[in-house]
Amino acid sequence: MIGGNYGYRRKKTIDNFIHNVYTIEEDFQLRWLDKQLTKACRDGHVLVYDEFSRTRPTINNILLSVLEEGVLFLPGFDAEKQSITVHPEFRIIFTSNPLEYAGVHKTQAALEDRMVTIELSEMDRETEVAITMANSGLSDEDAGKIVDIVRDYRSFVSSSKTCTVRTCIKIAKVLNNEDFRKYRSSITKNMVAEILFSESRHKIINQKEIYPHVLSLIDKYL
Repeated sequence: MIGGNYGYRRKKTIDNFIHNVYTIEEDFQLRWLDKQLTKACRDGHVLVYDEFSRTRPTINNILLSVLEEGVLFLPGFDAEKQSITVHPEFRIIFTSNPLEYAGVHKTQAALEDRMVTIELSEMDRETEVAITMANSGLSDEDAGKIVDIVRDYRSFVSSSKTCTVRTCIKIAKVLNNEDFRKYRSSITKNMVAEILFSESRHKIINQKEIYPHVLSLIDKYL
């Protein structure tokens, strides 16, 4: 994210101005390469740090001085240039998943104090339909049916709040598979039900009990 020393730069000068006198001068320098954060801080770009909470909090500590003092420290860089002043137009956008997602770390308080947090509500139906269409190739009508199934399932099963637009895309790709087009029957409906259950992060205690209700919900749209 910051950069590092990658190899050496070598410069060699041979002075043979007098035919029988050689002067050779060699210079080796570490070759530093900037990465995304350093480039954005230097040039004033907008950096999108996607799912930053998957990174260990100790690694994100480098951002504290960037956001507070406007200075980025470059570990291992030239001794005379161990830090750079952050460009005044530099901006950083963080995205993250809820803590209940696998592999997500709790954000340290120091970093949280230096950012503005905006919680996003669930997408509206039109947005979910458009995303499902774009990622599956289904028609607007078929994508709408899948989105309606998932949205109704969310309100029906309390542990299904993590069934997101990704769930819609998974179901859409299954239904768009040519091998399944001819199975618009119990096989397809059971597969859709299994995808819905698998996307519920918490164990559904009465899964067998609600299975018929979920199948009837799928029947309503398919």
